[in-house]
Amino acid sequence: MNITNSELILSILICENKEISGYKINSLIEKYGYREWAGIGPTSIYKGLKKLKKIGYIESRFDLNKTTKGPVGKIYIITKSGKTQLLEELRSGLSETREHNQRFKIAFSGIDLLEKTEICELLEKRVLFLNSEFKRINTKKKLIEHKILKVQMLFEHSLWAIKSEIKFTTYLIKQYNKE
Repeated sequence: MNITNSELILSILICENKEISGYKINSLIEKYGYREWAGIGPTSIYKGLKKLKKIGYIESRFDLNKTTKGPVGKIYIITKSGKTQLLEELRSGLSETREHNQRFKIAFSGIDLLEKTEICELLEKRVLFLNSEFKRINTKKKLIEHKILKVQMLFEHSLWAIKSEIKFTTYLIKQYNKE
């Protein structure tokens, strides 16, 4: 079962922290700037947590150590099936996403959950994927051969973006190989 971008971020944060409250999740989303580039707001946090719990990807328990006023909060923990799905989503997001894809950014935010050798393999796979997409779009552009400037520039925009993404991904591979 595929999960939404919001649910992927939630799964990453829960997995990275082993157990975490909804309040802390919200704080980390703010701290890491996820609202800016991933479009996750407070409503989608609780809606996502509810869905992840319903499908069995996370579990919750009451926070018995709460010292502040207000209702007792919940602590969230990722399940075995949730972690399996999360890793599958990370692998897909890192290796099979087009240029400027939000899913890549979100998957990249969870990259530390994977082994370094696997990270490099997935990023190399992404370069191959992007190269094939570049060739596909370039071929389509040549077949269409529009004389209309805006149509030509739409193709060019995609091609330039893919080139840039290939360059960035190659840079990432070098950085991970240095470690």
